[in-house]
Amino acid sequence: MPGLRSHSFIERIGAAAGVLLVLAVSRPGYGQPQMPEDSPARPLQIQGLSPQSDADAERWLARAAKAAEEKDWKLAADTLSRVIEEYADKTVSPDEGNHYYSALTCAQRQIKSWPKEGIEAYRLLSDPIIATQLALAKEKHDVDALRTISRRYPMASQGPEAIELLATWLLDRHEANEAIDLLNHLLELPHGKSPKWRILQTLAIAQVDSGNTLAAEQTLQSLIDQQGQGADVLPDDWAHRMESIQRFVEASKGARNSSSSLRTVSNWPMQ
Repeated sequence: MPGLRSHSFIERIGAAAGVLLVLAVSRPGYGQPQMPEDSPARPLQIQGLSPQSDADAERWLARAAKAAEEKDWKLAADTLSRVIEEYADKTVSPDEGNHYYSALTCAQRQIKSWPKEGIEAYRLLSDPIIATQLALAKEKHDVDALRTISRRYPMASQGPEAIELLATWLLDRHEANEAIDLLNHLLELPHGKSPKWRILQTLAIAQVDSGNTLAAEQTLQSLIDQQGQGADVLPDDWAHRMESIQRFVEASKGARNSSSSLRTVSNWPMQ
């Protein structure tokens, strides 16, 4: 049943992490450099060529910026919601041709820059819509729908939940690079409810699955550092988790360096 698939990758890691390692090392291209996903925040110029800006999208963005300047948050939220729904993939240049971005990126940057009252106005408008879409995506285990929610509505109240859920679904499918991008984005959001250690834990697993054990080791160190920061309440089995992830990283490094593929899960310490 679709509802049974909502259990996160990390919740099942004790039983499944060894299987993840076996599948990871046996799939073609494991441990090889992979082309990174394009970031929506990256300027769109390619080898000196400048794309065509969408004048309508630019006008709506300018109208939203003016409304925010005048603290008309309802109008600003309405306007950017229209940009997100109708012009998300249109190209715009906020600095008159020096750089080009998607209209979606510019809309999200505006929202993130707003004070509390502006973000509250945006969420008052967007949250009911996102709640319905997220519930439907969960029910149908619809990865594409969850991608749309995560991409378009990270600043909605349930945006971080959608992003984290999508990352775990993608890890189940060994689409680790996209999961890594999502988890890094999640770490930047100010309103997520998941503790930082849980996001970093998932990120370390994703980095191992992508074959980037160096990044996984760095994330593991960030996880270890969490113990001294006291920002989040750590789980009772914290030391065991850290030891297990460290063994997972080491096992992955050994598998990459070995001339034969790993065919057993006995190296995974979490049972």
